[in-house]
This record gives sequence, structure tokens and C-alpha cells, in this order.
Amino acid sequence: MVTNKHHAADKRPEIIEGRFTPEEIDAARKDIKRAFEICGLADENGHPVCPTCGKTGQNRVKFYKDGGWHCFSSDSCHGPKSGAVTLVMERRAVDFRDATALLLGRQASLRGKASKSLPPPVVVKTEADEFKAVVDSSVYDRLGELGSQKAAVSYYGRFGIDAEAVLESGAFVVEDFPKMRSVLLSEFGRDRLIACGLLVASDHERGDTWMISERYCVAEPHRHVRGQTLGLQFRMSLEHEKRYKSHRLYVEQKRNAELRGETFREPRWDEKYVPKFMSLKGGSGSDHLVGMGLPRIGEVDPGGIIYVVEGFKDMLAMRTLGFESYALPGAGTAPPTEPARLLSRHNLALSFDADEGGDKGGESLSRALARHGIVADDVTTLPEDCHPWAEAMLEYRQSRELRCYRKRPPNGMDVADVLAAHLREKKKAGCACRACTGPKS
Repeated sequence: MVTNKHHAADKRPEIIEGRFTPEEIDAARKDIKRAFEICGLADENGHPVCPTCGKTGQNRVKFYKDGGWHCFSSDSCHGPKSGAVTLVMERRAVDFRDATALLLGRQASLRGKASKSLPPPVVVKTEADEFKAVVDSSVYDRLGELGSQKAAVSYYGRFGIDAEAVLESGAFVVEDFPKMRSVLLSEFGRDRLIACGLLVASDHERGDTWMISERYCVAEPHRHVRGQTLGLQFRMSLEHEKRYKSHRLYVEQKRNAELRGETFREPRWDEKYVPKFMSLKGGSGSDHLVGMGLPRIGEVDPGGIIYVVEGFKDMLAMRTLGFESYALPGAGTAPPTEPARLLSRHNLALSFDADEGGDKGGESLSRALARHGIVADDVTTLPEDCHPWAEAMLEYRQSRELRCYRKRPPNGMDVADVLAAHLREKKKAGCACRACTGPKS
């Protein structure tokens, strides 16, 4: 179906030398139906396959005359106005000239003709209702088999985190990267690793980037309540952590110098910014970064207290202290529908970091939970944009006297800091929690 709906336009090169007229370029940019065909985005019945979520079916995807497209599975599944060329460039890893030539039926370069499209995203339907993600769990689980949980226990053990909590979480560390790359490429192939987000394509295979690497070797899984891996976040190695700390120190020194009215030096190479985490793609954040700790929460009896924390390490620290916990990827994120339904059976204590970012994140999370019928304290007014079942969820919680409240750590601290302080103060006092009595290896 083709309509006249408009989306924001792609940014186009200002000069295209000689090969195509402006009219031809506009025609190529708007031929979104042919772009889907060139990229192999069709199922066995010829219906378009959404390149974002992988869903298909009659009338699932609409093409627009302005070159945009929209998938009715999600508001986030859409393409920009005049986006046909961009789609071909992304999915076939070709440049602007070759993508335009392919769309116009012209002669492309040898590399352009030989290029293969990425496979459509894999849609994995789990056993829980409406809990779907564009993931490739077989790849993620094989990666976990090539990693070491023992190394993960050692990595987190320096924070006083209990071995049982680490093993329960599914975290692992990759130590033999040549073996990992060889095994995954031979078993799954480059295209599949790119499609599931573990590998980022470049113009040639030798330039491909692995999301998990010597610098980011610690894997923290997001898992379905039944254990299926839906996404992974990668934490930096101990060696790379030194660069991260050097950058933070440099920023603090520069800020202090500027407050004194001084001009501070430029950063050295080891003081330049590096991200603390890497997360593979595979869908929208609400699809695959579902939060961490769901399998454990699915096992505990309803009605207890679940501490909702900011980050994987805080979840492990809270469990080491003897409390049930669920972790979000960071401040400002919120659980998708199915995790929210699971959490709604429990009392919730929101324990984000006790700083400005954590406070804002906690307020944002409170608003997000309210849209699922989980309101803080005694406030019962639901927002206008709440889900249709939110009112029933609210009634469920009220009938069982379940609470949702904030429980802030001491000022300037996070849960991992609380664990460290606890070990310093109470380990010799006969405390019976896992932090003080559990095995560390």
C-alpha cells in the first residue's frame, strides 16, 4: 500500500558529480519498494519484512510515495522521507553511487554488484505473552559458552560481590578472543553476526568491529524470565578501566582549573573519553535491553520487596547483601511491558544512585511505572497515556497492599558503595548475610 504520509528528510550530499541528474537521484531516493526488494526484505509470501523488528505479514509494512516506510508493529519502526538510498547503503554496505545505481537499474561497480544484503532481523517469540525481541539468542548463548564465569567471579569479587550472585546472573568474561572470533564466524557466518549486532560491518571484513573485545570483555546479559538471552552489555576490562579513570580525573582537574580562571592543558591520549559500556543492537531498547535479573525474580514468591537499581553491578551487590533485585541499564531507562508486569506482583523499592543523575532517573522511572499501574506511595491518579491494562494492574496492587517507594542510598553513594561499607564495618561482627558468609570463589 502506498500513501502520501511524510517523514523527516534524509540529509543528502550537496554535489553528485556527473553520473546522475538531480531528478534521477530524487527518483532513486523515493523508490522505497524497490529498495526493499534489492535488500531481500520479503518473506516467502512476498510480504515486506520490517528491517528494524523483522516482523512481516500482509499490510504490516506500508510504503509512502515520498520514499518513507512504516511498520505497524511499533512506533519506532519507520524510515525517513526519501530514505530508499540510505536503506540500500546500510543493508548492502555499499556507497551512495552504487546504491543509487542499483535502485535505478544502472551499472554498479563490481563491488556493488557482488554485495550481499544483510539477512532480515530474526524475530524470537518467547513463551511469555507479548514478550518479543529482535535477537539471535543462539549466537549470544554460544558466546557465553566461549566465555568464563570463573573469570567473571574474579572480576566482580574485587567489589566484595558474592560468587553465587555472579554465577546466578549469567555474567562471563571472554579471555581467548582469537578462538571466540574463529568459532563464531565458522558456526554462524559474518552476515548473521552483523544482523544480531555482535559485529559492526565496515567496507571490508578485516575492518569489522566486534562489540566484545579485549577492551570490553565482560558480558552482562539481559535475559528473559525463562533464561533466554535477549541482549548483552559489555563492561570494560581492568586494563581499559585505567583509561576511563584517567579521563574522569582529567575532567575534574580541568573543571577546577576553569573555576580558578585558568586555561588547562589538552588531554593526553590516555585521558580522552572512552565509554564505560558497549551494548549490542538487535532491536529498540525496549525490545532487547529488558533489564537484568528477571529469571531470579520469576522464581521468588509474589509480595516480597524487589530493589530496582541502576546497573548490573548494583544488582549483584544488592543480592550479595541478601536482597532480591532487578537492574535497569542506567538512569533514565524504564522496564518494558512484560518485565513491568512481573515486577507488579511485588513491593518495589527504587534505589538508584544517590546523586543528581540517580534522583532524576528515579523520578523518571516513577512516572514510567505509573503508566503500568504501579504508582508510588498512595498516589492513585494514573497519567492519561497509561496502558489500557494499567488500571487493572493498579487494582491488583491495591487489593494486595503492595507498595512502590524510593529508598535512596546514603548521599553520593550507590549500592556497590553500600556493600563496600558494609564489608568494612560488619564482616567481623558475625553478620549472616551472603556478603559476610558466602564463598568468594
